Amino acid sequence: SVGGGAVIATLSGKGEIITLEISPELLADGNSNTLAELVMLAVNNAKSEADAKKADALKEMTSGLPLPPGLSLPF
Repeated sequence: SVGGGAVIATLSGKGEIITLEISPELLADGNSNTLAELVMLAVNNAKSEADAKKADALKEMTSGLPLPPGLSLPF
């Protein structure tokens, strides 16, 4: 979410866009450059959050595995 909720993007763990919400006020503004920037920011923020959640889940799943030093998952 960026711009005070003006653009909200939701991505899957694979980085695919599930939903993209754009406020009617932003659309009525008519500034395509601002809209494009906010969409890019929202998608990039959502991707970062999805990547972090994915890494946390993987870390939790592999916490008990005896991995050799220096080896990290995923490969």
